[in-house]
Amino acid sequence: MHSFYSFDFVLKLPVHRITQLLFKVIEKQNERMVRDRWLSLYPYMEMRKLNFVTYSDYKDKLIQAKKRYTDITNEQIDAELSAVMRAHEGR
Repeated sequence: MHSFYSFDFVLKLPVHRITQLLFKVIEKQNERMVRDRWLSLYPYMEMRKLNFVTYSDYKDKLIQAKKRYTDITNEQIDAELSAVMRAHEGR
């Protein structure tokens, strides 16, 4: 996230916007990880040592396996993030 926003700028944003940014950062990191994993398998698929799987199929399968849902409400998430931000401001 630091490559796009300065930390001071982020701290001034509303908590819900920070949460959105963090989810976007995590999503992008996961996409990069999936792409790198698929690329590491690609040579073996080319040599027919592994069955060929398209990147989109691989990504869909891997990301679906990682999706987990929680019963935490948005208000609880905001409260936790606010506590973290207050702790950081106290440094």
